[in-house]
Amino acid sequence: MKNKQKVNKIVDLIGFLSLNLQRKPQNIKVMKRSNIKVMKRSLIVGIYLLSLVCSCASEGTLDNGKPLPLMEDSKNMVEMAQLFTPLSMVALDEKQSDKLKWISKIDYVNGRYYVLGGLERGKLITFDSKGKFLMDIGDIGHASGEYVQASDFAIDKANNRIAILEAPNKVLLYDMNGKFLFEKYFKKISFWNIAWNNNEYILSTNNFSIQEKDKLLYVYDENFNLKNSYVDNLPYTIGMSNVLATPLQVDGNDVNYIDPVTKGIYTYNSKVADAQRTYKWLLPNPMPDKDYVHYKTFAENQYRYDFILDAVVDENRILTSYKRGDYMFVNLMTRSGMSKTFGHIDVSLPKLIKGSGRYVFLAIRGREYLKDKAYFTKYKKGINNNDGYLIFKCKLKYLVIQNKNEKSIF
Repeated sequence: MKNKQKVNKIVDLIGFLSLNLQRKPQNIKVMKRSNIKVMKRSLIVGIYLLSLVCSCASEGTLDNGKPLPLMEDSKNMVEMAQLFTPLSMVALDEKQSDKLKWISKIDYVNGRYYVLGGLERGKLITFDSKGKFLMDIGDIGHASGEYVQASDFAIDKANNRIAILEAPNKVLLYDMNGKFLFEKYFKKISFWNIAWNNNEYILSTNNFSIQEKDKLLYVYDENFNLKNSYVDNLPYTIGMSNVLATPLQVDGNDVNYIDPVTKGIYTYNSKVADAQRTYKWLLPNPMPDKDYVHYKTFAENQYRYDFILDAVVDENRILTSYKRGDYMFVNLMTRSGMSKTFGHIDVSLPKLIKGSGRYVFLAIRGREYLKDKAYFTKYKKGINNNDGYLIFKCKLKYLVIQNKNEKSIF
């Protein structure tokens, strides 16, 4: 609103100056030549100020964010090797892998894999660098130090602690060996995701809140004392969970909340202690925000509209998978606007799980890995259909744009 008010005032000024400069000579014969020069200079300054305000608005404000257009089509099929550079692959311990019907989050810290998954209830399990089971973090239950279901987790690298979020209102802290330390209850706020960065915990309400005045992002210190909160929630409650694998992603000093509902990326920067919507996806026929209020409405309309499926933000690159028309596509874009749509994908694309570092993890079962040609081929030797989860640790590739006589890398 502030930018709009500034724009309106400057537009009014430009209009007034232009009107006076366009009047017939007899109407301004009392005006000195020096005054005319002043008015011309003022007109130029006004136009310059208007361009600055408009530029600031387009570069990223809370009202809109810098646009990320997803308008291209491609008939090609996407392969994982086009998007990621695989660094390693481990097969998780067979007995533990059988207990994982699903995996929702992975991180790799100090030679250990931290895997959140389960059969019915989420549990945090640790493995060594070769996939051998180490230990469970915490126990399932209702007693102190126990959780009914782990919804998300974060690794506190400064204090060597593990924070497990039991949505919507409890965080449990453990040391790196799984010893329970303390827990924090939230009475009036519902949280669904957690991240740690620069000795702060960032929690998100995901527009699924119980209070009208709730914010989207809350920042706590290392002892879970509230420091600040940012970005107003939507005026209506979203009735379905965020479809992304990792809605809260750490990227340097930034923590990005990726919201498929508003098609935006909201960035909290710990160095400036501020948050705003920095980017907004543009789709030809976007799913209306209010269609996310009820899952039934979303399910009924998913074939009528375009929407975001998953995304990863890493340094200056944004990887997005999205449904457009009858197909699902993958796009890699730089923050400066360079963009390439690699093509469409089939339904077997795994979740894009962003770790706390610059790693992206793909969790794929052995039989799916072997049958799908889109995955990396270099690891297929020795894998069989009975293998459980395979964890691929990857890095996002740089964007390569091939012109007539030169190749540019972003």
